[in-house]
Formats: sequence, C-alpha cells, structure tokens
Amino acid sequence: MTLQQLRYIAAIAKKRNMTRAAEGCFVSQSTLSQAIQDLEQRFNVKIFKRRAVQGNSTELTPFGESIISEVQEAIIITDRIKQKLREAGYAYNVS
Repeated sequence: MTLQQLRYIAAIAKKRNMTRAAEGCFVSQSTLSQAIQDLEQRFNVKIFKRRAVQGNSTELTPFGESIISEVQEAIIITDRIKQKLREAGYAYNVS
C-alpha cells in the first residue's frame, strides 16, 4: 500500500464521492478508482460501498470505518516527517 492510496482513501471518506475526491486529489476519477480497486483486490477487502442510486455516493464499509483514523494518522505523521526534512534542508525529493 502506498501513501498516495492512503491519501485517496481519506479524500473519498471526506467527500463521500469518487469524482469530487479525484478533483481534490488532482487526478482523474478512473485513476483514483483504479488505485482503490487495486488496494482492495490486493488485500481482498472492501474499503468502500459504492452507491450509484444515491447520486454516486461512496461510503466506508465497516472495515473502512475501522481503519480511517489510522489512515488519517499515517498521513499526518508522514507530512510531519516531510516538514522536518524540509526544515533540516533535505527537501530534495521530498514531495
């Protein structure tokens, strides 16, 4: 699993819509959707329930609900580490 996939999970959970989450992540909806599907297939778990009937809303599954706080925490910690690297002058390749 990649940090980018975790960022996608957090964005979808926040927006509850794949298209709006993709826009917020500056990727196409198909790129975001494929990244999540790859992750779900790799671990044989569903993170989101997709509901085309309700305006394409996307909700977390019970498993998704159980991991969202860790996903958000991992993003926060990674961002803090990147900031410390920048502050220490190691900004090269820190994205």
